[in-house]
Amino acid sequence: MKKRQGLLEEIIKRVSCLSRSLKGNRGVPFDCHSLSKSQTDILFELFKHPAGVSVKDLAREVGVTSGAVTQLTDGLVAKGLMTRVENADDRRLLLLKLTPEATENFCEFRLQYLDSLDPIFTDMNDTELEDLVTLLRKVKTKETV
Repeated sequence: MKKRQGLLEEIIKRVSCLSRSLKGNRGVPFDCHSLSKSQTDILFELFKHPAGVSVKDLAREVGVTSGAVTQLTDGLVAKGLMTRVENADDRRLLLLKLTPEATENFCEFRLQYLDSLDPIFTDMNDTELEDLVTLLRKVKTKETV
C-alpha cells in the first residue's frame, strides 16, 4: 500500500471516531429542549445571521440538503426556537432566524455546549487547534467540490 493511501485510511478512521464522539455529545439541552446534533448545528449558524439566512445558504453552511434543513427547522419552529420570515427585498424568499428568546439564551448555551466538547480536544493546545482548523479548511467537502 502506498504511503498516501495509508495516511488517507488513518484520516478516515480518525474522522469517523471524532464524528461518533460529537454525535454522542448531546448533553447540553437548550431552553429545556432536547436537540439533535444537526439541530444544534442549525442554531449555531442561525446565531451568526441575526438578520436571517435562506434555506439554501443554511444548507450549504451546515452541509446538508435544503430538504433536510426544512425538516430540521420544522422541529425548531415547533419548539419556538426559530421563525421563518419573508425577505423584505424578495417576498418569495423566506429567511430563517432565531426567535428573540432563543437569541437571548444562546450565549450561555454556546459556552456550555463548547465546554462539553472540550474534553475531546484536551490533548491539543490552542496552536494545535488553530492548525487543525487550517488543515480542515483545506479539505474539499461536498459543498466545495
